[in-house]
Amino acid sequence: METLRLKMKLLMRRLKMLKRLLKKLCWNKKIDKHVYQDMLMKVKGNVYKTKSVLMESMHKSSRERKFARSEKRLTQVPEREKAAPAPQQEEDLYVKRHIEDNVKNFKVKVSSLKFLVYEYDKNKNIEDIRGSLVIDSPALNKIIVYDNSRDSCTIENTPHLDKASIIVMCYPGAKFMFSSLIFFDVILNIATVKCCTTINFSQLVECRIQPFDFDWLEPLMVLVQNSPKLKLLLIDQSIGIIENLPLSWNRPSYVPKCLLTHLEIFEWKEYGGRSEEKELIRYILANSRCLKRVSLSMKSTCDLEDKEKMMDELKSMPRISNSSQLTDTLLILNYRYIARIN
Repeated sequence: METLRLKMKLLMRRLKMLKRLLKKLCWNKKIDKHVYQDMLMKVKGNVYKTKSVLMESMHKSSRERKFARSEKRLTQVPEREKAAPAPQQEEDLYVKRHIEDNVKNFKVKVSSLKFLVYEYDKNKNIEDIRGSLVIDSPALNKIIVYDNSRDSCTIENTPHLDKASIIVMCYPGAKFMFSSLIFFDVILNIATVKCCTTINFSQLVECRIQPFDFDWLEPLMVLVQNSPKLKLLLIDQSIGIIENLPLSWNRPSYVPKCLLTHLEIFEWKEYGGRSEEKELIRYILANSRCLKRVSLSMKSTCDLEDKEKMMDELKSMPRISNSSQLTDTLLILNYRYIARIN
């Protein structure tokens, strides 16, 4: 029994000594942590009987690693023979054109482009020479276009486009490929009405319409009919308001799908209270089953008495959604919608 106890005591002493040696070698960076872990397991398994055996094993392992590294370097291709790295691809592009540049036809065609901002604030006094803007970038997913030059505008080959803010004054017949949009901010005028009324916005969730010098109520309802997943609709009349511009309202032949199943927020900035505008609100309140909030800001030219009268009239309109709330302050318009694209 005493002999067995002595053997165990000597074994534990040897193991502690070998562990201390391994820690010292690792601390002095003679071996790396991977070798340390491997040799520590062998120490615990009583592979190394003495210090000299451990040191011999360490030197042998070191020689094998050096040989493996030199063999790997020989098999690798030298740096000078390696192919040059591919040039970095452009993903974001900001274009601000000078009002007096001599470019007539401007085209953006970058296969890797994902975000584009295009701005062209042309001086009205410069001779009116018709030009064109063409955007053809298949990877594009966000775009902001501000162009009052009245040039023709074409946005095509954009299957991944999710967000777009289109503020353009261009010739009628502009062509846009926007069927994949989720967020859409557009000035509704003669140039953009075809885009808004012919495209099927199957993925559109949020939309802001800015009417400009145009009978816009019926085109708006066509856009709503073409947007079955629309959840937020904002009408912003803070630009291009003409007091006596005639508006026409015809009740749609069928209720748009988004009103029955998705529309939750309806907002109107600079609401004027005209009879056609009232009919639009009356129709939306009467048919939007999921509506949760209706926010209105009255036209700035209306006095306080007229505003209160209009609000009372709107609150008395029948609503199919019992959870909808009507307020006279816009909760979302406190920040610029164009910032939602960034």
